[in-house]
Amino acid sequence: VWVVGTAPPPPAGLLSQGKPVTASGFQAGNDPSHGNDGSLTTRWAASDATYPQWWRVDLGAVQPLTNAVINWYNSSSRAYKYRIEASNDDTNYTVLVNNTGNTTFGDTTNTLSATNRYVRITVTGTTASGGFASFYECQIYGGAPLPPSAPTSLVATAGDTVVNLTWVQSISPGITTNKLYRSTTGSGG
Repeated sequence: VWVVGTAPPPPAGLLSQGKPVTASGFQAGNDPSHGNDGSLTTRWAASDATYPQWWRVDLGAVQPLTNAVINWYNSSSRAYKYRIEASNDDTNYTVLVNNTGNTTFGDTTNTLSATNRYVRITVTGTTASGGFASFYECQIYGGAPLPPSAPTSLVATAGDTVVNLTWVQSISPGITTNKLYRSTTGSGG
């Protein structure tokens, strides 16, 4: 349901819109949050024309990533050279797309094949002399957060009034608890 006067909901699969962001720097009035606010009338711009400059979004949880669409500032008069990188810990990044040799003007769409929480766009230059790193929107598309893995190495140790359980489980970021259920029958309840 969309209420008139509010921003429309993001398209299905759009993971990045409105998520927390940070950047290497920004111009007053062109702060990082404009890079994923859903508007093509606002933009993120780096604080100066030095390179590299980066913009990073936290998707909130590890998720499958499928596409990155970037609406670059003044894309009809310059080509942006950039990398798309991803991480699960915001420290160790893997390059998903390397377009540091790009000379094609226009907005860009890149196919991704990764499962990560953080996505960073690192702009390494532009074909326009004195051009700043800047874009209107960076849209990261993908799927639902990954569920936790099934527990392994389950051990039940009976006590007088309790049963102690231990297990090994890989927990996806963002998942903070497990729910345990008991039943007097083997079929649930």
